[in-house]
Amino acid sequence: LRLPDVNAEPKAMWRFMPDSSGSASYPDWTFTFSNLVSGFLGAEPGGVRQTESIDGPALEVNYKVADGMLSSEKKDRQATLTWLGADTWQDPKAQSFLCEEWIRQRGEVVTAGDVFDYKVLTVLRRLRE
Repeated sequence: LRLPDVNAEPKAMWRFMPDSSGSASYPDWTFTFSNLVSGFLGAEPGGVRQTESIDGPALEVNYKVADGMLSSEKKDRQATLTWLGADTWQDPKAQSFLCEEWIRQRGEVVTAGDVFDYKVLTVLRRLRE
């Protein structure tokens, strides 16, 4: 999702799921992406599903967003996001987590057939129980 204001710090809910061993967890992206779309774009999320792209396994995100800065009309948009790689670090004492990811987005952002590559830094820290 090409985010219009990368300095924005909107509130978005994240949900994590335990892995099969129960000793680690991973983000539940079908839940989390809907919240990120709403928080960053002010868009109405329409759904997230797993799919295959030409880059590999991906998530497809459907959403409605204003058709222009001053428009009240909503336009349907779709983006396909594929993870190309990631590094993660965690500090159990500080209850913090850092993730550096490389993501490719395909879909209509500005024009049909757009392709964008992103380096995404995510910092999560538990503030309360």
